[in-house]
Amino acid sequence: MQRETPRALYHLFPETLWTGSEAGRRSHEPTPVFVDRYRGPRLSDRMTAHDFWELSVVIAGRGTLTAERNLPLKPNTAYMIPPRVPHGERGGEQLDTIWVCFHWRAAPAKIRRHPPQTVESPSLVRFIEQLWLFSKQQGGGIGPELDGMTATAMHWFLRLKAEGGPEGEGGLARQALRYFEHHATEPVSVPDLARHLGCSEGHLHRTFKRETGLSPVAYLTRMRIRRATLLLTNTDRPIAAIAAMVGFDNPFYFSRVFHRITGLAPTAYRQRASPSTM
Repeated sequence: MQRETPRALYHLFPETLWTGSEAGRRSHEPTPVFVDRYRGPRLSDRMTAHDFWELSVVIAGRGTLTAERNLPLKPNTAYMIPPRVPHGERGGEQLDTIWVCFHWRAAPAKIRRHPPQTVESPSLVRFIEQLWLFSKQQGGGIGPELDGMTATAMHWFLRLKAEGGPEGEGGLARQALRYFEHHATEPVSVPDLARHLGCSEGHLHRTFKRETGLSPVAYLTRMRIRRATLLLTNTDRPIAAIAAMVGFDNPFYFSRVFHRITGLAPTAYRQRASPSTM
């Protein structure tokens, strides 16, 4: 038996979320009608259209979004559908999506004329997942906060689209760089990073090297050694402690890598007390 996307199960936000707030009214920026999540198959060919905007993201699974043209549904991807555009989803058991549907009375005319669009952005998808979780409170005057989060998500989407490509083609490398900055002291593997960013290992490697001139592993290694040079120059911590602080479990391996990149052993580098010239 076929099952449709459960449009009838949408939970419209009560107006008390806004009237019960200090603002007392909705914003002219994107203001949500509902935010819902559905995990499961979409087997119907039925198309729907409505008077509000729809910004949806795929958490997991794959399928097809039909909206003027067929768009592949895939993880870590966001989709924007303007009002009154017929659209429908098809996908299997693993398809997991969040729909953010909203009115936008102040939307610029050129935005209203946009066709359905898509961007790849794990960070935007995670933000919308937080919006969905916040919306489940369903109590208190949280309407203005929902407005703010919805407006942020929509403008974020439009910025990424204007930059072009997944997170703005060069943005995949920027995401990897941000990940390295926050996780440089932890074990980091390229396959794990690619899964985190929602792309293939090969695509990550090619894009990253095109943008930085280095492979992800080479860049991370050099970043760790740069941090080590600062610690060697500005602290009296033991070599083994510095190795651990910049992400090397083995101090002997750290010393070999350090020598290969700087031309000096860590102890000699400290004795010279000069900044890295890498």
